[in-house]
Amino acid sequence: MAILYVTEQGARLVKGQERVEVMKEDQKLQSIPIYALDQIILFGNVTLSATLRNYLLDQNVDTVFLTRSGRFRGRLTSYSGSNIELRRQHFRRCDDPDFVLTTSRHFVRGKLRNCRVLLQRHQRKIQNPDVARGLARMRGIIDKLDNASNLDQLRGYEGEAGATYFPCLSKVIQEPRFQFLRRSRRPPRDPFNAVISFGYTMLLNSVMAAAQTVGLEPYLGFLHASANGKPSIGLDLMEEFRPLLVDALAVRMIHRKQLDASDFTYQEVSKKTEFEVDDDRELEKADYPVLMGRLSIRKWLAVYNDELERKLEYPRFGTRLSFKQIILEQARLLARHIKGEEEYESFTVR
Repeated sequence: MAILYVTEQGARLVKGQERVEVMKEDQKLQSIPIYALDQIILFGNVTLSATLRNYLLDQNVDTVFLTRSGRFRGRLTSYSGSNIELRRQHFRRCDDPDFVLTTSRHFVRGKLRNCRVLLQRHQRKIQNPDVARGLARMRGIIDKLDNASNLDQLRGYEGEAGATYFPCLSKVIQEPRFQFLRRSRRPPRDPFNAVISFGYTMLLNSVMAAAQTVGLEPYLGFLHASANGKPSIGLDLMEEFRPLLVDALAVRMIHRKQLDASDFTYQEVSKKTEFEVDDDRELEKADYPVLMGRLSIRKWLAVYNDELERKLEYPRFGTRLSFKQIILEQARLLARHIKGEEEYESFTVR
């Protein structure tokens, strides 16, 4: 099964004979069998015909709408009334402070372990003393996670680890134009931050599709506070995959010259966006000092899609699965964890 990304502005998707056809004016850009699709992701000014929209709903093909720069706008998915009991239990579990803390600790521990592995792999080559100190500091933070007595303390440890990890990550990047001072999110202030922010959006789409397939309540999380319109369970589940599927991929693409600083657009911004902007304020194009151009977006999507299909060892089954399959299995494991059938363990690599 594949993901169809449509970035061509002004394109229109229509239904052919059991196919999705991407048209622009009178030109057919792509034609894909619907049976081969499990998700469609549309960027910016891309539309669907009414006939295709209804057919996608009937076939339960998850369709995601993003802005041209990759910000999530919404999704078209058929209503699923299955797994009602799982959702009931999901709500009850979120009212249990001990369960919430234990589950959140799994997410944070998995993320930090995978962050350390990424740094360790590059440290073997670069032998940077600052990275060595950062690795030791992160090891100490991971050891303290069991001491967290509440979510605020756990999030504090996570924040401390992030403040150590990202400066170290910058030091493993061998291309000076992609090095950065710190993690900046709203808005990203340099090409590397722009790439990983875009990558995290793509990852969240992959994780949310898995969560909805399993029947989890998408907007009810443990580590991430629930709020209207916030895909909290997706944000929880994606934590362990951030360093594996986004950070590592971004560094690899830079080192292989698959991304170039000239692929980005740079612009002056107003003083109101000189610092991090709160989540409650909508960012506009003019707020971004750096924007991924059409070329860099297409490059990322092509490599990311290949990475989703790459197989690696999945310890729980003792076999090799693709990243896409592993994400789905982790969502299933979380569902069993919520139902009390099995303890959740994050997916980590060595």
